[in-house]
Formats: sequence, C-alpha cells, structure tokens
Amino acid sequence: MGHDSALEAKMIVLDFHVHAFPDELAPRAMEQLSRRSNLIPSYDGTISGLRRSMMEAGISASVIQPVATKPSQVRSINDWVLSLKSDRLIPFGAIHPDLERPWEELKRIKALGIRGVKIHGDYQEAFIDEERYMPIYEAMEDLGMILLLHAGVDIGLPPPVRATPERILRVHESFPRLRTVAAHMGG
Repeated sequence: MGHDSALEAKMIVLDFHVHAFPDELAPRAMEQLSRRSNLIPSYDGTISGLRRSMMEAGISASVIQPVATKPSQVRSINDWVLSLKSDRLIPFGAIHPDLERPWEELKRIKALGIRGVKIHGDYQEAFIDEERYMPIYEAMEDLGMILLLHAGVDIGLPPPVRATPERILRVHESFPRLRTVAAHMGG
C-alpha cells in the first residue's frame, strides 16, 4: 500500500451543507425548490436518497442543514434532525428570528448534541443583521455553537440579498466569538 493509498484510507470526506426532508414532505419540497431555482435536484430529498448519493460520491458524512420558515416549525424540525443523528448524518438545528425565547430551544438542542444552526434570511424574510436575530446570535456565542448563514444571492429568490458580506461582517463585529460559516462563498 503506497503513501497515497494510506492517506486515502484515512481521509474523511464531509459534505457540510446538505438538505433533506421527511419522506412525506420531500416530493413537494423538492418540486418547489426545483421550480423556484430552475435547477434539477441531484437526489430526491429523502434520507434514503441522501444515503445513496453519499455512497455514490464517496462522502463519509453529511451535515444536514434544515431551515425553519415559520417559528411553529422549529421544534418539530429539530426533533426530526435529532432522530437522524449517526456517524454519517450530523444534524444542525433550525431556529427562527420570530421564535419566542429562542435561547431555550438553542440550549435544548445543544444539550441533545446539535452543534450548530443554519439561518436562511431569504426564507425567514429577515436581513441577517436585524435586531430580532441578536438574541439568537448571543445565545449561540455563549453556547459555543456554530452559525451557518445562507449567504449571497439565491438563484430562485428575488432581491434584496439578505446576507451580504457587509451584513455578515456586522454580525461578526457584534459577536466576534461566534463561529460563523458563510455558505456559497458569501455571495
């Protein structure tokens, strides 16, 4: 076994940003996302489809990044992604800027093993540096959680861009200890 083969045998390939849905929601969700973006999905949006896609692509593990479009969805989404937790499926949580006492849900999911949260200002109809996100960022920073921001232009959504590099910088300046990932290269 050569040096490259030994390295490859130890290499973990992590897809840090995947989306999946409960089986009963996946067809409708994927159809809506496909229509909105004018893109053809690479898999059917189900967990079994994700596992097949991971196997075919040689992905060791994937981080599932859910999005809550309404405050009422937050807990059920988080309970669902927690049910998927395994060596190969790593759940991030969902949160919404209009959720009452968001720090309570963040503490709960952190205690259950979720290490980060995805925020998508476009689907949550909020600019990422709005005041209503501040209690979320503060709690996440205090809990040592990771923030994944959907950043930049979304093909299927009209302007305005809700997570520009300038807005991301404002969040970072306000919460310098908050580990932040700007998905899609930030723009």
